[in-house]
Amino acid sequence: MATTNIVFQVDTDHLQRFINGIAAHYGYQQESVDGAPNPETKAQYGKRKIRQEWVRRIQRQERLAAEAAIEATVPIDVT
Repeated sequence: MATTNIVFQVDTDHLQRFINGIAAHYGYQQESVDGAPNPETKAQYGKRKIRQEWVRRIQRQERLAAEAAIEATVPIDVT
């Protein structure tokens, strides 16, 4: 399967601000539940969460389209 990269271009002066904002939005924690340092950086966490969100958005749209196709093509006649 071929892949394509999607790239966000962020001005270098605003990169840390962008990373911090994404990490905060998705709830990044510096420490794990057990108090150990989080092995995932803010940037890694943000990338992972953005990927997860967009996969869910695409799946939701596909589900909605499939439901609409069923409703449009299969009339139910109740008498």
